[in-house]
Amino acid sequence: MIGPGDRFDYKYVPMWGTLPLWWKFGNVSDLATDSQGRIFALDRGAHPVVVLDPRDGGFITAWGEGLFTGAHGLYIDSKDFVYVVDSGHHQVYKFTPDGKLLREWGTRDGPSATFYAEPFSAPTGVAFGPSGKMYVSDGYGNFKVQVFDQEGNFLTSWGSPGTGPGQFAVVHSIDVGPDERVYICDRENRRVQVFDENGRYLTEWGGMNLPVDVRVKGDVVYVLEEGNDWASSGTMYGPSGVSIFSSDGKLLKRWHEGEHGTVGLFNIHGITVDHEDNIYATQIYDSRSMIPYPTGIFKFARQK
Repeated sequence: MIGPGDRFDYKYVPMWGTLPLWWKFGNVSDLATDSQGRIFALDRGAHPVVVLDPRDGGFITAWGEGLFTGAHGLYIDSKDFVYVVDSGHHQVYKFTPDGKLLREWGTRDGPSATFYAEPFSAPTGVAFGPSGKMYVSDGYGNFKVQVFDQEGNFLTSWGSPGTGPGQFAVVHSIDVGPDERVYICDRENRRVQVFDENGRYLTEWGGMNLPVDVRVKGDVVYVLEEGNDWASSGTMYGPSGVSIFSSDGKLLKRWHEGEHGTVGLFNIHGITVDHEDNIYATQIYDSRSMIPYPTGIFKFARQK
């Protein structure tokens, strides 16, 4: 539980992580942490899944070459199985930690018809609840959350296009808390919506600069705000940043580009939190931008 003495102070570490000689990050889309504390990065470059040591960012291994066309979301479950969401192939994949493919959901290169609630049309993220249910944010082509049972069989979906409760503009990311509450980044509506496991709308947290990713750790919810992306409307939304909430919606900490020592946060996209409560964020490049900026991983080291 969050106590009165808890502090959420961080030191900014730009361009974190070390790759082998001659390698470089492409567009790092998302991150996840396994039970050993290792950081898995999902990259749209030559080596899609890169595993790094959390102590010093040292390279451990990489896998997934040639498998994905639109690598978007990454998730690691309690048994260390790795899930990759490919919005380009319209699929979700399950792997062993060393990259052996175990299962696929969705029809490869066969998007479902929008508005018919069938998975998937450019999905964006996946998460598991304590019940074992799998929730998929489905995403760019649909306006749905797709729900699967503990055996991976399709159960139901919820959501529709719009701006009201339970409606979405872009269902960009998803995570599930220990109480089975489902947190959705409704990006273009600039809010996080919260639901119970049956899709009943509970509440929302608004006023953000394009929330793109959410991670729940205990009773703390970490939200990444994309900010300085021109987005689909061509509108500037303000600076990128990080917002930290309690699970009941109290804002605990927030900082944006130019604050908290940050420099270079422009088009951030994925977030994870390690065992020491350090925050890692990814950055991808937007070809529409007039500003050259680096892609890769940023770290926010928790100060004790």
